Amino acid sequence: MNEGEVVLTPEQIQTLRGYASRGDTYGGWRYLANLGDRYADNAAAIVGKDTNLNGLNLWMKKGVENLWDDTVGKKTRLEKFDRVALQHFSQYVDLINKNNGRLPNTSEIERSYYKAVTYHGVSSSAAIDLVINRSLPDMADGYWALGLGIEAERIHNEQAVNNPNGSERDNRKQLISALDKGFDGSFKEKHFTFLQSVMMDLTKLGVEYTIDGWQKIGGWGNGIINDLYKSVVKREWTGIFEIVNNNIKQGNEAFKNEINSLVHDMKAAGKEFGDDLNTQWNNLTQAAEIIYNDIVDNTSQGIEKGVKAIKELSEKMKNAASDLADGSAEKAKQVVEDLAQAAKEAYENAKSTAEKAAQAAREFFKGLPSFKDLAEKFRDLFPNPEGWIDDGHQCFAPWVKETKKRNGKYHVYDPLALDLDGDGIETVATKGFSGSLFDHNRDGIRTATGWVAADDGLLVRDLNGNGIIDNGAELFGDNTKLADGSFAKHGYAALAELDSNGDNIINAADAAFQTLRVWQDLNQDGISQANELRTLEELGIQSLDLAYKDVNKNLGNGNTLAQQGSYTKTDGTTAKMGDLLLAADNLHSRFKDKVELTAEQAKAANLAGIGRLRDLREAAALSGDLANMLKAYSAAETKEAQLALLDNLIHKWAETDSNWGKKSPMRLSTDWTQTANEGIALTPSQVAQLKKNALVSLSDKAKAAIDAARDRIAVLDAYTGQDSSTLYYMSEEDALNIVKVTNDTYDHLAKNIYQNLLFQTRLQPYLNQISFKMENDTFTLDFSGLVQAFNHVKETNPQKAFVDLAEMLAYGELRSWYEGRRLMADYVEEAKKAGKFEDYQKVLGQETVALLAKTSGTQADDILQNVGFGHNKNVSLYGNDGNDTLIGGAGNDYLEGGSGSDTYVFGKGFGQDTVYNYDYATGRKDIIRFTDGITADMLTFTREGNHLLIKAKDDSGQVTVQSYFQNDGSGAYRIDEIHFDNGKVLDVATVKELVQQSTDGSDRLYAYQSGNTLNGGLGDDYLYGADGDDLLNGDAGNDSIYSGNGNDTLNGGEGNDALYGYNGNDALNGGEGNDHLNGEDGNDTLIGGAGNDYLEGGSGSDTYVFGKGFGQDTVYNYDYATGRKDIIRFTDGITADMLTFTREGNHLLIKAKDGSGQVTVQSYFQNDGSGAYRIDEIHFDNGKVLDVATVKELVQQSTDGSDRLYAYQSGNTLNGGLGDDYLYGADGDDLLNGDAGNDSIYSGNGNDTLDGGEGNDALYGYNGNDALNGGEGNDHLNGEDGNDTLIGGAGNDYLEGGSGSDTYVFGKGFGQDTVYNYDYATGRKDIIRFTDGITADMLTFTREGNHLLIKAKDDSGQVTVQSYFQNDGSGAYRIDEIHFDNGKVLDVATVKELVQQSTDGSDRLYAYQSGSTLNGGLGDDYLYGADGDDLLNGDAGNDSIYSGNGNDTLDGGEGNDALYGYNGNDALNGGEGNDHLNGEDGNDTLIGGAGNDYLEGGSGSDTYVFGKGFGQDTVYNYDYATGRKDIIRFTDGITADMLTFTREGNHLLIKAKDGSGQVTVQSYFQNDGSGAYRIDEIHFDNGKVLDVATVKKLVQQSTDGSDRLYAYQSGNTLNGGLGDDYLYGADGDDLLNGDAGNDSIYSGNGNDTLNGGEGNDALYGYNGNDVLNGGEGNDHLNGEDGNDTLIGGAGNDYLEGGSGSDTYVFGKGFGQDTVYNYHVDKNSDTMHFKGFKAADVHFIRSGSDLVLSASEQDNVRISGFFYGENHRVDTFVFDDAAISNPDFAKYINAGNNLVQSMSVFGSNTAATGGNVDANTQSVQQPLLVTPSA
Repeated sequence: MNEGEVVLTPEQIQTLRGYASRGDTYGGWRYLANLGDRYADNAAAIVGKDTNLNGLNLWMKKGVENLWDDTVGKKTRLEKFDRVALQHFSQYVDLINKNNGRLPNTSEIERSYYKAVTYHGVSSSAAIDLVINRSLPDMADGYWALGLGIEAERIHNEQAVNNPNGSERDNRKQLISALDKGFDGSFKEKHFTFLQSVMMDLTKLGVEYTIDGWQKIGGWGNGIINDLYKSVVKREWTGIFEIVNNNIKQGNEAFKNEINSLVHDMKAAGKEFGDDLNTQWNNLTQAAEIIYNDIVDNTSQGIEKGVKAIKELSEKMKNAASDLADGSAEKAKQVVEDLAQAAKEAYENAKSTAEKAAQAAREFFKGLPSFKDLAEKFRDLFPNPEGWIDDGHQCFAPWVKETKKRNGKYHVYDPLALDLDGDGIETVATKGFSGSLFDHNRDGIRTATGWVAADDGLLVRDLNGNGIIDNGAELFGDNTKLADGSFAKHGYAALAELDSNGDNIINAADAAFQTLRVWQDLNQDGISQANELRTLEELGIQSLDLAYKDVNKNLGNGNTLAQQGSYTKTDGTTAKMGDLLLAADNLHSRFKDKVELTAEQAKAANLAGIGRLRDLREAAALSGDLANMLKAYSAAETKEAQLALLDNLIHKWAETDSNWGKKSPMRLSTDWTQTANEGIALTPSQVAQLKKNALVSLSDKAKAAIDAARDRIAVLDAYTGQDSSTLYYMSEEDALNIVKVTNDTYDHLAKNIYQNLLFQTRLQPYLNQISFKMENDTFTLDFSGLVQAFNHVKETNPQKAFVDLAEMLAYGELRSWYEGRRLMADYVEEAKKAGKFEDYQKVLGQETVALLAKTSGTQADDILQNVGFGHNKNVSLYGNDGNDTLIGGAGNDYLEGGSGSDTYVFGKGFGQDTVYNYDYATGRKDIIRFTDGITADMLTFTREGNHLLIKAKDDSGQVTVQSYFQNDGSGAYRIDEIHFDNGKVLDVATVKELVQQSTDGSDRLYAYQSGNTLNGGLGDDYLYGADGDDLLNGDAGNDSIYSGNGNDTLNGGEGNDALYGYNGNDALNGGEGNDHLNGEDGNDTLIGGAGNDYLEGGSGSDTYVFGKGFGQDTVYNYDYATGRKDIIRFTDGITADMLTFTREGNHLLIKAKDGSGQVTVQSYFQNDGSGAYRIDEIHFDNGKVLDVATVKELVQQSTDGSDRLYAYQSGNTLNGGLGDDYLYGADGDDLLNGDAGNDSIYSGNGNDTLDGGEGNDALYGYNGNDALNGGEGNDHLNGEDGNDTLIGGAGNDYLEGGSGSDTYVFGKGFGQDTVYNYDYATGRKDIIRFTDGITADMLTFTREGNHLLIKAKDDSGQVTVQSYFQNDGSGAYRIDEIHFDNGKVLDVATVKELVQQSTDGSDRLYAYQSGSTLNGGLGDDYLYGADGDDLLNGDAGNDSIYSGNGNDTLDGGEGNDALYGYNGNDALNGGEGNDHLNGEDGNDTLIGGAGNDYLEGGSGSDTYVFGKGFGQDTVYNYDYATGRKDIIRFTDGITADMLTFTREGNHLLIKAKDGSGQVTVQSYFQNDGSGAYRIDEIHFDNGKVLDVATVKKLVQQSTDGSDRLYAYQSGNTLNGGLGDDYLYGADGDDLLNGDAGNDSIYSGNGNDTLNGGEGNDALYGYNGNDVLNGGEGNDHLNGEDGNDTLIGGAGNDYLEGGSGSDTYVFGKGFGQDTVYNYHVDKNSDTMHFKGFKAADVHFIRSGSDLVLSASEQDNVRISGFFYGENHRVDTFVFDDAAISNPDFAKYINAGNNLVQSMSVFGSNTAATGGNVDANTQSVQQPLLVTPSA
C-alpha cells in the first residue's frame, strides 16, 4: 500500500494533535489503529509527512515504549496495532537500552518477539542483542531466550538464501527437506559456511533437532562427514561446556547488573541524606557478589560431571568416525542416535546444574526486599522534607481561619462555572498536593484550590493562544483584568465585557464568542490538556446569559455559589451557570519554574516550598543571606545553638517572598465591607455592632502588642501566601486574640521547621552511620555505628548526646532500633544519678519529653516505650489503632497493642511483662520480637490456662500473652509470629506443639479440640483435656489431670495425683499414691489404685473399682438424680466375708479384715440410706451383690470392741455390750444401753432413755423429754432440749440440763457433782431433788464467787451449782427449787440468806446489789461488796476486803489486811497491822492506822490520813488526771514543825522528829514535783497547809549532817554546809558547793560549777561544759562529756577530763596531781600552768607517763601520755608561752631516749637560743625530756 493513499482529515489531524499535546501517545496509536490497517501500517509515514504533526517523532518512539509496556506487561499478544509498534522496534530497543532498561519477562520474548524477528531483520538483530545482553531475569529462561534468538537469525538467513517467500512456520520443515536432497560439490563449497552454522544451530537448539538433522544427512559423502565432524561436531560438541559456562558467566553479569541497577536506584533514593551513604550502599554489590559466588561454587560438582561426560562423548565420536565414513545410512543413524543420547545427557547435566544455580539465585532474591523499597524504608525512618507542609498544616488553621480579620476577605478565587450534566454545579474540596493546583492570581505560583468537579466545566479563554489555560486571567472572575485596567468584581462582571452588542447575552453575535472554551478538567490536576478544552459548539451551547442572582449557596467542601444564572443550549434548553467562591489553600503551592542548582547547592538541607516561598534549597540559591543562614544553622551542633538561629532562618526564608517589603504597613480598622463575593455573612445586629465598634479605640497595651506582632504577621503572610493589609477587629479583646493567634501560629511554624530540618542538619552525622548488613539471608539496616556515634559524642558532651538521641527517638520512626531506646534509658539513668536530668529535660522541652514518656498510641503507627522520662519503672503501654511497636524495656510492664499489626519487642532483662493482644480483625499480623541475641533455645514456652508464658531460662524475665490459646490459638488474642534475632520464626502451630512438650519439672499441658495424648513425664504436672477423646497420662509426680468434654482416659501414674473428669464417660485411674478422683458428669469408672485415694463420682451411673491392697480410700457419691445406678465393685477375688461393714456418722466403712484397706462411703446413710450419697449396689468377684437394706442390717450388730451403733428413724433398741461404745438415737423413741465400758450415748429427736451402765459415760439428750442415768463412774450428762431427768448416779458427775424444766436427782453417796443449769427461758422450773432420806439439815450452803456449794456435812458428797448467784440469784443459771425427801423446799431467797452467815473459820461473804453489811468474824475472811453502799468489816484475822460500785466503808480490824476500793468514794481503814490499802477510782479516804502500811489512792481526789504513831508508811499516788486534788492530812495535833522534809531521789520523806513514824511519798518530785505522783497539799491540825512549791524549798535546806540536796530543772545554787553531803545538779546551769566535809557532787545537763570546798571530795561533771574545783583535800574530779575545766586545788588530786576539749588548771601549791586524759575523739585538751613560766616546768618521762614538775611539791603526772595520741594533752600553756602537741610530738619522736642537761630550759629568750621565742610564744627548738631514774 502506498503512503500517498493515506489521507487525514483536518478533524483527524486535530484529534491526533490533541493526543500529542497531552502526551497521550498510547491513545494516539490506538486512534490510528482504529482508523484501519492502512493507517496503522503507515503511521510513521503519516507522522513524518504531515506538516501539522512535524517534530513528533520522539513522541512516536515513546508511544512504542508505552505500547510495549502495556501489551507485554499484561501478557497479551500484539493485536492489529502491533505492526505500528514493530515498525519502530529498533528505535524502541535503542531507547530502552539507553535507559538501562530490560524486558520484563522472557516468556513474552517467546510469544511476542517471534513476530518481531519475522517482520524486520534489523529489529531481529537488535532483539538478539537485547536478549543476550540485557534481558536475563533468571538463568533457566535465559537459555531458551538465547536459543530463540539464534533460531530467529537462522530463519532469517535461510529465508534470504533459499526460500525468501516461504512462511516462517514452515521454515524448520523446509530446512530439513533441503538437507535431505543432498548437496553437490558446488553447493558444498558455496554453502559450507552455512552448513556449519546450521549444525551449530541444530546442536544448540537441542537433541531432537540434532538427531533429525544427522538422520537426513546420513548419506552424505565422506568428505562432508569428515569436514562436518572436524568443523562442527568436534568443535561444537566439545564446546557445549564452554557455552554453558559462558551462560553462567552471562547470568552472573546479569545478576551483578541487577544488583548495580537496584543499588543505583537506592543511591538515588538516598541522595537526600548525603554522600557519606554511598560507601555503605556500595557494600550491597559486594554482598551480592559473595552470595552469587557461593551459588556458583555449590554447582561446581555438577559442572565437573558435565565436563567429564562431554570428554567421553568426544572420544566416542572419534572412534565412530570410520563407521560414519562408509556411508551406511543405517549405521550412521545408530551411531548418531547413541551420540545424541550421550550428548543429551551431558547437556542436560550441565543445564540442570546451571538451573540449580539459577533457582538458588531466584530463591535468594525472593526473600529480599527491593533495594529501592529498602531505601524508601530508610527514608521513612525520618520526617519527610516534602511532607512537612501536611505535618504542619493544622498549626496554620487558626491563622487561616482569621484571614477575614486581616484583609476583609474570606474567599479568594471566584471563576464562572457551567453545569454540563444537569445535576447542578458540583465542586470538590482542596486536597493539598494530591488535588488541583492552579495559579489564580497570576503570580507564577500554582496553589491548592477548591475546584469544579470533572463532570462540570469552567468558562475559559486562551488569551495568549498557547493552548493552555495559564492562570486566573484566562478564567472569568475577580482575577480577570477589564479594559479599563481594573479587575472584575466577579465572573459575571468579567464576562460582560465580551457583550459587544450590549444585549446582555454572549452568543455568536459577539465577536469573542468563538474564542470561548469550557475547561472540563477530567483528571482534576488543575492543568489544562487539549482534550479537556472544548468549544461551546462541541458542547451544544448557543448562548450565555449575563443575568444572575446573588444566592450565596454553600456547596460544601468549603466552596460557595455566590451568583447564579443560566446558559442556553442549541436544543433550546437551559442549564445553570454560576460564579463560584472556591476555597483557597495557599500553603500547598508549586512554582511553575524551577531553579537549577549546583552540586553544592543540591546538598543543602531542604524543605518543600510553602505559600509564596520556593523550596528552601531553591530559595537559598537565590538569596545569599538565606544561604549563609542555612549553612550556619546546619553547622550548629546543639539544640540551643540551632534555636538561637531559628528565628533568623525563618525570617530569611520569608524575605525571599516576592511581596516582602512591597506592602504598605498594615493598618487597623473596625469598618468591614459586606459583599457576597468576599463572603462575609453578617447579620443586621452584627453590622450595627460594627458601626458601634467604629468608635472603639485600642489601649496602649493592645497597640503595643499589635505592633510587636506586625513582623510575625508579615512572616506568616509569606508562608501562607496571604496579604494582611488591614487588621479588622470588633473589640480590644478581638484584636488581642488576633495577636495571640499570630504568636501561637508562629511558634508552631518554628517548631515544625525545627523538627523537619533536624535530621538534615544536626542529626545528619548520626544518620551517616546507618548502614546495611546481610542478616538471616536478607538485607537489614545496621545501627551499630549509630550507637558508637552517640557514645563518642557523650564522652565529650553528655548533654548533646542526651538531647540528640532523645530527639532522634522522639521525631524519627526508628522502629527496629531497639538498642537506641535502651541507650536512651541508660542515658536517663546516668543523668538522674549525676543530677542533670532536670536540666536536660528543660533543654528538650515539654513536647519532646511528653513524646518520650507517652504510654498511649494514636490512630497512627506509634512506637511506645518508656525510656525513663515517665514516673514509673513499671509502665502500661496502649497502642490503640495503627501498626504499633511496643517495647516493654526494664520493669514489669503491661502492653496492649490494640487494633492493627502490632509488634511487641523484648530484649535482655525485659522483666515480668504482660501482653494483651485482643484484635478480631482479619489480615492483621501481630508479632513478638526478641532482640539482644535472644534465641528460642534461651526460652521456655508453656501454657497456663489460655495464656502463653514465655520465660527466660536464666529467670531474667517472662512474657505472658493473655488468652493466646483462645480457640486453640486461632482467636482474637493470638500472636501470629514470634521472631528471634537469628531469624527463626515460630508460628502459632509451632508454639502449640512446644507447649505440649513435657519436662522433668512441673508442667502444664493442654489438649486441643481435636483430641490429644499428653504425657506429663517427671514432675508435678497439670494436664488439661479438651473437646476430643483425650488420653492424659500424668506419669511420675503429684499430677493434676483435668478431663475435657470427650470420653477421656486419665492415668495418674506414680505420685499423689488429682484426676477430674468432666463431660463424657471418663475412665479415671489414680495409679500409685494417694490420689483424688472426681468423675463429674457422665457414667465414669474410677479406680483409685494403690494408696489412700479420694473418689468422687459426680453425676451419672458411676462405678468405683477396688482391688487388693486398695489402701484407705474415701468415696463421695453425691448424686440426687433419679434413675442413676452407682456401684462399688471389688475385684481380685475379694468377697463379702473378707470385709467388715460398719457405720460412722452417716458414713459407711468397708474394711478388709486383714487390714489391707478400707473404703469410706461418705454420707451413705443420709435419709437412712435412701439419700443422694448412697451406693446402690456393692458387687463382689463371686457374683454376690449387697443392696442398701442388707448393708443397713450389717452395721447395727455390736461386738466386744468399741462400736458405733446408730438407730434409724423408726426407733430402735441398741445395746453397746462390751467396749467403749458410741450409740446414736434417731427420730423415734429409742432405748440406748451403753452397758460396760466408757460409752458415749447420743439421744435423737424422740423421748429417749439413755443408760450409761458401768464406766465413765457421756450421755447427751437432744429434742424430747429424755431420761439420762449415768450409772456407775464419773459421767457427763447433758439433757439439752426438753424436760429432762438427770441422774448422775455414783461417781463425780457433771450434769447440764439444757433448756426446759429439768430435774437433777441426787441420792446417798452422790459424789462430787457439778450442775450447769444455764437456761434463759421464762416459765421454766428447774429442780434439784435429794432422795434416799437426805434433808436440809444434813447439808451446808455456801457461796464461792457466783457458785452455790451444797455439801454433805458427813463429807459424802457435794453439789456445785455453777453461776447460781448471777444477778443475785435471778439469772439464767439458778435452780428454782431444792426439794428434800421430807417434803421441805428451799427457794432462792432462802438460799441467799443461808450463804451470808459467817463462821469462826475462813469465810467468803458476798453482798448483794441492794447493799449489805458483812461481818467476817474470826478467821482470814474474804468480803466482797456489790453495787450498793456496803459496810464490810473484816474483824479479826488477815482479811481481804473488796469494795463494789457503791460508796463503801471497809474496815480491816485486827490483822494484816488488804483493802481494795473500786468505783465510788470509799473509806478504807486498815486498823491494826501492816495493811495494804488501794482506793482505785473515786475520791477516797485512806487511813492506814497502826502498823507499816502501803497506801495507794488511785484516780480521783484522795486523802491520806496519818495520826500519832502512824508507823513507817508508804504512799503511791500515781494519777495523771488534771483537776484532781490529793491531800495528806496529819491529825492528832501533828504540826509541820514536828516533822522533817527531805528528798531521796524523786521520793519525798516526811519524818517525825521524835522518830515515831515516816511517810514516804514515792516519785513525788517527778518533773520537779509537777508529775502524776505529787501530793497537791499537806494539811496539819493547826490549819497550816504546805503546797508543792513550799515542799520543794524545804528539801533544799542543808543541815549540819549528811544531806542529799537536788537542784531543779531551772538551775539552782546548792550549799552542802557541814557534813558529808550529796549534791545533784539538773538540766539548768547549777552552782553546787560542797562546803566542809567529804562531799559527792554530781553535775546535770547544764553548764554547771562544782566546788568541793574542804575535805576529800568527788566531783562528777555530766553533759555540758562544767567547771570542777576540788578545793582543799585530795579530790577526784571527772568532767565526763563537754568541754570542762578541772581545777584540782590544794591536795593530791585525780583529774579525769572525759570527752570534749578539756582544760586542766594547775597552780602553785596544788600538790601532787594525776591527770587521766584518755579520749577517742579529735578534741584538743589543754594543761594550763597558772603562775608558771615555761622554764619553770620540767618535762619528765616516767614509764608511759609524762611528769611535769615545777618542784618536788608541785607536779602533775599525765597518766599513759606515751601510750599514744588518745592519752595526750594537746597544748601546754604557761604564763609566757604555749607549747602545742605537734611541736612536742616532733621532739618526742626524734629524741625519745635523749638525756640532756636541764640547762636548756634555763632561758626563754630567742637571743640565748632558748626553747621559746618571747615574741611569737611558739616553740623554736625541741624541748628535751629527761627520763626519770
